[in-house]
Amino acid sequence: MNMESNDHQGAHHDGGLLFKDLIAHNYMCHSEITKSLRSWAWKQEKRSLRILDLGCGDGSVAQAAFDGVDHIQYYGIDIASNLLAIARTHFEPSHWSIELLHGDLTEMIQQLHGPFDFVLAGYALSYLDNKQKSSILDNIRLVLSPHGTLMIYDLLPRTGERHDDFIQRLLQDAEANWDLLSREQHTSFRQHLENRAFPIDQAELQQLAYKSSLGKGELIFRDKAEHYGLISFSH
Repeated sequence: MNMESNDHQGAHHDGGLLFKDLIAHNYMCHSEITKSLRSWAWKQEKRSLRILDLGCGDGSVAQAAFDGVDHIQYYGIDIASNLLAIARTHFEPSHWSIELLHGDLTEMIQQLHGPFDFVLAGYALSYLDNKQKSSILDNIRLVLSPHGTLMIYDLLPRTGERHDDFIQRLLQDAEANWDLLSREQHTSFRQHLENRAFPIDQAELQQLAYKSSLGKGELIFRDKAEHYGLISFSH
């Protein structure tokens, strides 16, 4: 049962619509990240994959990245029900086996049974504190196959950058360059970052992952402004 309040549900609904537009305008490097994921997918000898997508949104990143892989069992989790509804529409023509789950990913992952060949976490871990990050990384390890891969794309501060400095740097960039968003969307994004985001740098993330026995990690993509990154972990 979902115990969220109506206000909390509304916040996730609005946030879902905002991030849908961020993807559409490629303000958070989704195109480059998707290209990197697709390159990884086509290098794999295994043409049948069981995929877990944490914070899947509308499913468009995974769908674009793994399009053409022969056999996919796809499990997507997101707290924004409106985005899951869009995902169902996106996946209707697909030959994939699809299961979309609505709820808090920190709780839902504990109900899943592995193994998964590939776990994807996109702009999800930044909204967890370090204790929650450690817990979900532990749970990812439990459901990831022995030769599986975890890829995390997320907000990624510079090494040693203070939290407030990173948030202000990103907000200044958004104000200067995200001209296709409305003023209300800019305000919503600012509130998301200032009130809910707990991004950590690559070294901190790799340390947490290493403690969860997920390996040291490899940086696959980094944007020029050093706001976002894609890191791969294999164990």
